[in-house]
Amino acid sequence: MEQPYLKLEIPSCFQVAPFYVDNQVLELSSIPDHIAFHTPFFYDLLYLEKPDYPITWPWIQEDNFFHTFWTSHKDQIRDFFHKRNQEQARGPMIQSVAAFIDQMYWSSGKPVSTLNYVKQIQDMKEMRYAPLNCDERLSYVLNQPDRYLSFIQLDELEQELTKKLAVRRRLQVKDTNE
Repeated sequence: MEQPYLKLEIPSCFQVAPFYVDNQVLELSSIPDHIAFHTPFFYDLLYLEKPDYPITWPWIQEDNFFHTFWTSHKDQIRDFFHKRNQEQARGPMIQSVAAFIDQMYWSSGKPVSTLNYVKQIQDMKEMRYAPLNCDERLSYVLNQPDRYLSFIQLDELEQELTKKLAVRRRLQVKDTNE
């Protein structure tokens, strides 16, 4: 079944640097594979505008999407930094931090509803799987996505989140086996 043309208005609560500053409309002729990683917060934006869209929402699934994405992209990003090409690293880092934020929300069973920093920090403090000092570390990465230290912080955040989600899955399996 061919998917229809999509035109999504970017709400003001998502028009936040470094993700959507000038973009106010997102237009797609179809939904390509891995769109969540190439179009920041795509599923969250789609849900805000079209909650009845016939799709399986990622926050309903148990997958750690970000781990798969990060594992396949971090070497390339690291190479950009090692070659001192911060400008080339910036785009993939912004995509990666968006995917990390998505994974944080999706792991809690809900979509991102705003990119307002204060609201996100409040939400993350309530999330059971949030890495230690996630708010401060994420703030650093968002403010300086083209720095190597931001890459290191994002990698550490990913590792901590992946470990916490693995523990959650083990506990769920254990509970169903008992």
